[in-house]
Amino acid sequence: MNLLYIAAACALIGLGYAFLLTGKINKVSEGTERMKEIAGAIAEGARAFLFAEYRILAIFAVALFVLLFVLRGLPTAVCFVLGALLSVIAGYCGMNVATKLTLEQLTQQENPVLLRLCL
Repeated sequence: MNLLYIAAACALIGLGYAFLLTGKINKVSEGTERMKEIAGAIAEGARAFLFAEYRILAIFAVALFVLLFVLRGLPTAVCFVLGALLSVIAGYCGMNVATKLTLEQLTQQENPVLLRLCL
């Protein structure tokens, strides 16, 4: 069996599992209004960080695209850009899930003192 098919199958299994977990996370109660407000602020800060980081990385990616195009040709340069774009999408999705997980952990805390300290 070709290794490309094995890699594609593993990727699809991983994506399916990621979607399953994300669905479970999205079904969790968002908690009180104050918790929603805090979670919103955390998510907003995380997005601002990612976009600032991606603006800097875009400069590097364009330069590397040009270098790859000159040295290795168009197919290699296009594959690099595709990989970079998929990496950006994965980072954004991962950050969204991570911020939602933070809220989930707060809502499920059994220690009310810890919960009050976080609010």
